[in-house]
Parts: sequence; C-alpha cells; structure tokens
Amino acid sequence: MAELVDAHDSNSCSERSVGSIPTPGTKREIAAMRSPVFFGLALNLFVHPMKNQWYFSAAVCALCGCEPIQEKIIGTYEIDADHGCSSCAEDGPELMVFEDDDILDGIPGDYRFEFADREEHSGTYGFLQVDSMITLVLYPETATSLYAQLIGESVITDYRVTRGRVKENCNGLLKNCIWVRKD
Repeated sequence: MAELVDAHDSNSCSERSVGSIPTPGTKREIAAMRSPVFFGLALNLFVHPMKNQWYFSAAVCALCGCEPIQEKIIGTYEIDADHGCSSCAEDGPELMVFEDDDILDGIPGDYRFEFADREEHSGTYGFLQVDSMITLVLYPETATSLYAQLIGESVITDYRVTRGRVKENCNGLLKNCIWVRKD
C-alpha cells in the first residue's frame, strides 16, 4: 500500500524530479551561460568597469584641467615669508625657477635656486616615482661656494607641487615652507 502512495505516474512529476540527471530547464540555463552573449555581459560587468573608471578619470581630468607634475612645476616661485617656519626664509631658497622647453622630449628640465646671501645652485631636475609618491630630484651642475659640494650629486627633495605653490614640511605636519608661483 505504501508503494502506491509514493509512486508517481510517468507524466505528472517528470519535470519536477531532480537527481543526477538535470531537469530540462537546467540544460537551457547551462547553454545560455556558455553563449557568447552571456560571456560578453559577464566581461562587461567584471572586466570593463576598470576600463570605464579609467575613461571616467581621464574625462574628469580633461574637464578640470588636470596636468602632469612636469607641467605643474614649470615657473618661477618666490618664498612666502608670512607662512611656514622662520627657518624657511633663512635656509630655503628665496627664488626657485623651473624651466623645460619641451616636457615630452624626455630631456630633464633646468632649475635654478637663488638664496638670500647671493648664493645659488642650478642644474637639471627630474621626478622619481615610488609607489604613489612623486619626488622632485635635483641634479646640481653649477653652484656658488656654499653649495659647491652638491655638484654631481642627486638631491632628493621633500617638495610637493600643488596649485601654483611648492611646499616643504618645516616643523611638524601642518607647518610648510611655501613658495608661490609669480608668473
């Protein structure tokens, strides 16, 4: 008697039965996942967002006027004696000049630093990128007597270039020596 209760006729339960043989609907789902359309959608969802983010970032930079650091630094900067530490005006350059006729040629640009005591040094400059940090590196070629020991050396600086200013930490996190672009 129990066998009659559990027994199904061949037409009523065949589509709802699940076992080691997939139901007919499962075969269609697997075939759809293997189709080029499904693969293309998956590719767009998982791979292309990175590509789309790059396009979005590039568009924002184009609209907002973002420029590479090589272009940002070109100009003449004077020390802002009203900001920063007292040592900024005493020890730092009064004037910083960065020039580069063609930033795309791969040839380093030229720089000149002039100090209060009529001392100076000049040469070429470049940028060193380590992880996400970009550092200005000076390569002095000529200098007055006080800075003569720098000739032939690579001077790695702590300068940061932001919005027409060059900044350097002086005392603590919030104090900066600031040079303001004048041209």
